[in-house]
Amino acid sequence: MSLLPSGPLSYPGPHVITLGYDPPTGNKFPFAKGSSIEDMQKIGTPPPPPPPPSGLTAPTITMVTPGIKSATVKWKKPANPSGPINYYNVMSTGQLPIKVPLTYANRIGGYSQVINNLTPGNVTFTVQIVYKNGPPVDSIPVTEIIPAPPLGSDAPSITAVAAAVKSATVHWKKPVYPLGPIDYYLIFSSQGQPPIKVVSTSFRDNLSGYYEVFKGLTTSTGISFRVRVVYKDGTHADSLSSTPIPMAGSGRRGTRKHRRTVT
Repeated sequence: MSLLPSGPLSYPGPHVITLGYDPPTGNKFPFAKGSSIEDMQKIGTPPPPPPPPSGLTAPTITMVTPGIKSATVKWKKPANPSGPINYYNVMSTGQLPIKVPLTYANRIGGYSQVINNLTPGNVTFTVQIVYKNGPPVDSIPVTEIIPAPPLGSDAPSITAVAAAVKSATVHWKKPVYPLGPIDYYLIFSSQGQPPIKVVSTSFRDNLSGYYEVFKGLTTSTGISFRVRVVYKDGTHADSLSSTPIPMAGSGRRGTRKHRRTVT
């Protein structure tokens, strides 16, 4: 390769430089005035600009806090973003990505996102940054152990049973850690009557949970009830049986209406 000066070229400032010319490529390169041909030949074609430091265009997961069937993921934005940021995707094993816009969960020290309905066991988390231009970049994955819920916490719990004549009102609470979306409940009695189906559209709700009246019962010295939750995927879980209570018959005194006098 030979570099031949093509004449002086003035730039702003006191220095005048000379353009070196590379005949095989047609490239011109500036050299300070007075540079020798040998100096120019030693320089050759300038190298391309270095790429951004590896890993600095990706977000960094700073902490993963496991919970019962859930986790809180915290991360920081890249140290050297490759361009304008569009949004983040928080990804975990067996779950669809959660899209986190820049206006959400932006706190001092970074971002955070809660992920629910995780499968107990080893779960891997990754935060992906999506740029407005260019490919997305993933963080280094982090794996944590998600604990299983306590035994029986996927079932409803009976809170009270109030007996009446040939009927009883059963009160219960929904599962603490449901297995998924709930479809309906079934209420069983120890007398073997067909269970009562309670669908979500007919839930009788109060501050302490749900309740339903079970009718058509017979006289008994002790009757108990059990509530089953049926999930939309077909799985179910039963509550513990309630404490047996006596059931009154339908005698004359039992069916007499009581008048209430307002004074």
